[in-house]
Amino acid sequence: MDNKQILSRDEKITIIRNIVRDNPICMMATNLNKTPFSAYPMTTLDLVDKGDLIFFTSKKATPYKEIEKDNSVQLLYANTTKQEYLSVFAHATHIFDDILLDKLWTPAMDIWFDGKHDPDLVILSVSIVSANYWISENKTSGASGFINLQNHGDT
Repeated sequence: MDNKQILSRDEKITIIRNIVRDNPICMMATNLNKTPFSAYPMTTLDLVDKGDLIFFTSKKATPYKEIEKDNSVQLLYANTTKQEYLSVFAHATHIFDDILLDKLWTPAMDIWFDGKHDPDLVILSVSIVSANYWISENKTSGASGFINLQNHGDT
C-alpha cells in the first residue's frame, strides 16, 4: 500500500532512520547529470535529528572532488533480508566538526584513514531533499511512499 497519510517531519525521519539503521551501507551516486553517473559504496555513520545523513570521506577521494563541483547526490540503500529499499535525493556538504568526529570515530576506520586526525579526513553531511521507500514484510503486505524533507513543514 502506498503511504497516503500526512506524516510529521519526525515520522518521516523515523522511517528513513529505521531503514538506514539496519543497512548502513549505501551506494552514493554523484555526477547525476552525467551518463553514466559515478557511484561509490559508503557507510552511513549517523542520521542527525534534523534529517542529515553523516559519512566520512577523504579530500583525496573522487566523491569529495565531485561534490565540490556539484553537491547533488543520490543514495541507494537495499536490505534484501527485510525487503526494505530506500532511494534518497540530497545535497552534500563537507563539514569539519571535531565533536561529531569524536562521537563517530571507531578504530575500524583506521583501515581507510590515518587516524581521526588525518588531515584529509572530512565529514560529509548529506541533507535529504526527498526519498522514496519500499518496505515489504511479506508478499501480501508492505508499504511504500515518498518523503519530502525540503519543506520543513509537516507535509
